[in-house]
Amino acid sequence: MDERELKLYSTMTELLRYDSENYENADKLSTILGYSEIELINTGVYARKSRHFWEDVNIRVKIPLLKEARLLQNNFEALVKDCYSEDNKYELAHIKFRPKQITSLDDVEIKSHTATFSNIRDEVIQSIRMAKHSIWISIAWFSDDILYQELYKQQSSGINIRILISNEKSNREMIHKLKNQFETIIVNNWGYNNYNRLHSKYCIIDYSIVLHGSFNWTPTANQNEEHLTISADRQLAEQYTENFKKILCNSNTN
Repeated sequence: MDERELKLYSTMTELLRYDSENYENADKLSTILGYSEIELINTGVYARKSRHFWEDVNIRVKIPLLKEARLLQNNFEALVKDCYSEDNKYELAHIKFRPKQITSLDDVEIKSHTATFSNIRDEVIQSIRMAKHSIWISIAWFSDDILYQELYKQQSSGINIRILISNEKSNREMIHKLKNQFETIIVNNWGYNNYNRLHSKYCIIDYSIVLHGSFNWTPTANQNEEHLTISADRQLAEQYTENFKKILCNSNTN
């Protein structure tokens, strides 16, 4: 972006940050802008003022967000009109959405990280239901039958389910059910007096989304002060997938 384009982009971004209550769908606008660029295009057509030209504002949006951006056309128009500054040559004409040019895989994939501190089980359920082909889980404690049922439904529709679970007394009843239904690996304790254990709490969805945090899949966890981060980040998901494979391999050789 050149200097004028950068000024307009920065003004729009800061206005949404500090005056969001005056703009409908401000959070969505801010997210889309974060993956966009601004182009100022001289139409070559004379405007109302002498020797002025009409100028279009093109918002170049990452392709996965382009459809949503167009649905927010009116919201973006209000924002641009408030932020656009005429100079001694141009006047605002139209606001248009265009695809941002793809130069790397980062332009194709949208990364997001959302922290959740309440209704965590509902977030887990929603993520499970979004899976298209795989759900891999590494969990210390699992005794929540509601989450088990959600996994069962997904497997019935063809989703691959793999589970690593710590060999804990409180898991015994659920382990029996998991082993009968899914590919399940029990990770035994190790070290001095078997003190060391699998303490992970993460779930990998379609090798591209990771749920990670303090939240165990137990009814008790729903009453605790817990946290969960949902990361739509393929590179991060690959790291968790490699960790899952490593634990799986070590457990199969023990």
